[in-house]
Amino acid sequence: MTDAYSAGRLSALERQTDEWLKSLGDTYDHIIAIDRSTDDEVRWYVRMRGEDKDFTTVWFTLGQRTLKYETYVMGAPEENEAQLYEHLLRRNDSLV
Repeated sequence: MTDAYSAGRLSALERQTDEWLKSLGDTYDHIIAIDRSTDDEVRWYVRMRGEDKDFTTVWFTLGQRTLKYETYVMGAPEENEAQLYEHLLRRNDSLV
């Protein structure tokens, strides 16, 4: 495995990610907000106007060797809520 990035290299990656997200926001009309986390974590929130949902948000987190993204795409279930959540938790547990 390679050595961890220096603080300077991570700062450069942070600036590059800032610039990349800004260029996406300038290019695509459905991106309505790009914000930064206020805590110690290097994290961005990209809010987009949706078609089926009014809005969706994607979180980007800069790690030592990764740019992680996460979003939520499923709304609340209309029925069998407890069974669905149990099923999802069991599937998620089997992924780890």
